[in-house]
Amino acid sequence: MEAMDGARWLPSGKPCGIRSNALPRVPALIGAGVANEIAAATDLDARVYMMLASLFVVFKRHCLCLSVQSLVLRKSIGGVMKIASCKRVCSTMIGIVLVLCYFRPAAHAQTLLTPPWLTWLGNGTHNQSCLSGDCVINDEVWFASYTLASGATLFNTAGNGSIIIRATGTCTIAGTINTSPNVPGQTGITGDGDFGGGGGGGGGGTHAGNAGNNTQVIPNIPIVNGGAGGKAGGGNGQAGKSTTTVQYQMFLSNGSDWPGGGAIGGRGASSGGAAGQGGAPVIIVCNTINFTGTINVSGGNGGNAPASNTGAGGGGGGGYVVLAAKTYTADTGTIITNGGAGGSCNGYANCGTGGSGGNGWSAAITIQ
Repeated sequence: MEAMDGARWLPSGKPCGIRSNALPRVPALIGAGVANEIAAATDLDARVYMMLASLFVVFKRHCLCLSVQSLVLRKSIGGVMKIASCKRVCSTMIGIVLVLCYFRPAAHAQTLLTPPWLTWLGNGTHNQSCLSGDCVINDEVWFASYTLASGATLFNTAGNGSIIIRATGTCTIAGTINTSPNVPGQTGITGDGDFGGGGGGGGGGTHAGNAGNNTQVIPNIPIVNGGAGGKAGGGNGQAGKSTTTVQYQMFLSNGSDWPGGGAIGGRGASSGGAAGQGGAPVIIVCNTINFTGTINVSGGNGGNAPASNTGAGGGGGGGYVVLAAKTYTADTGTIITNGGAGGSCNGYANCGTGGSGGNGWSAAITIQ
């Protein structure tokens, strides 16, 4: 593995050291394309936001890839080596970036160029469409053009995965794309997700219910919080939080290693109702988009309590939808990003209901 320009290797052979005079070389760290976008921004808010979001990715990729034993800070005091772990230093830096992004003034969207991951149209390798019945895409696929005809339905059956379509030509979405786990045979997100809604908390029974999962990219740094589990004695689970604009702007600016969607909810107490799974993302990047159909990335509903003294399951967080095109023939379709409903008690005693999952989001971007 080679260090990026502007980064250095420590004597121990571990990467992550940055020269003290590396600040003017930030473009080398974040990439020339992103640096050019920052320079081209005519608004100070836009430049600040893009720099912070880019630094977030730098810290993630070039620090957290190391083990806890990787050493990045060494200082000799009285002949004694003082050592700080890479994990502690980088977690602190990332926390600062997140706080600054949260409290920054709102940037004007029209001053931001489209980030590179939303301008790549693929290489047109595949030439197929879904003209009737049920069709499946379990991965990122690059098309010359793609048509989902009215009455046809597109699924992802692999589980914990997105539907990502890129096309050098026109994408016509007149049918239904469905990644919601509420559809029979469809598996949603069974973990944390990333920038979708938080999972709803499970209801309490004899014991306390399980909390809904937080969404996160970096371990132990939540993005969207899940709901608390219901207290023992039949307390109700709390709703998961919905994704805010500030939270998903970072995703739009930088993308993700692999889009994760909404978080799973919490299971009801005492072997109670099942947790609702998160909704999986849908991302469509084409030269032209003609969207008149339906895209459903809603979170899964929590399971109902099976007996007295148990709790109902929390709903899964809603996923998200990103459309990006140079031109839109139509953008009048329906997008469903709701969090899943919490499960009910069905009249059972000493039972708490499940909290609903947080809502996801959608964005339509014109490639510039």
